[in-house]
Amino acid sequence: CCASSSVCVCVHEVPCLDRRRTLCDSARAMLTQRLAALAAVRKNGMALEFATSELRADREVAMVAVSQAGACLRCLCDALRGDREVVLAAAAQRPEAMQYAAPELLADRDFMMQAVRQDASTLQYASQEVRSDAEVVRAAIANSWFSFQYASESLRADRDFVLPVVRVDR
Repeated sequence: CCASSSVCVCVHEVPCLDRRRTLCDSARAMLTQRLAALAAVRKNGMALEFATSELRADREVAMVAVSQAGACLRCLCDALRGDREVVLAAAAQRPEAMQYAAPELLADRDFMMQAVRQDASTLQYASQEVRSDAEVVRAAIANSWFSFQYASESLRADRDFVLPVVRVDR
C-alpha cells in the first residue's frame, strides 16, 4: 500500500475490535495526523504553525520542525520551549530562535554556556545574571568578538575583565 512512500505505516490495516471501533478510528486518525505533520515539517518546519496543539507538544515533531526552521520554536508548547535539546536544535538552525526559549533556560548558566559555544550571538538572549558571568561571556567572545556587546554593563566597564579579553591575539 505504501510502495511510493519511504515510510510505510498502513493505518487502515491496524486491526481493531468492533466494540472499540470508535476508539480505534480515533487512534488511526491521530496517527495519520501525526504522520502527515511529520512529513509536512520535514519539508518546511514552519508548517508546524498549522498543526494542532497536540502535535505542537509532540517532541519528535518539534525536533524535526526546529531543525528545519528554528523560528518555529515560538509555536511549541511551554514544556518544549524549556527542553534543552529542542532549544539548542532551534538555535543551531537560527540563533534568533533563542528569544522564544523558556526564561528558565535563558537564566541557566550551563545551558547558556552550551548555547554561546554553539553560536556566540545567543548571549544577547541570556538573563542579566548570565550576561554578567565572566566565564560565559569569555566563552562567547572566544567564539565571536562581536558578542562582547551583549555582556552586562558591569563586565564591559570592568578593566580587569576587558584588558585580558582585548589582548587576545585574534
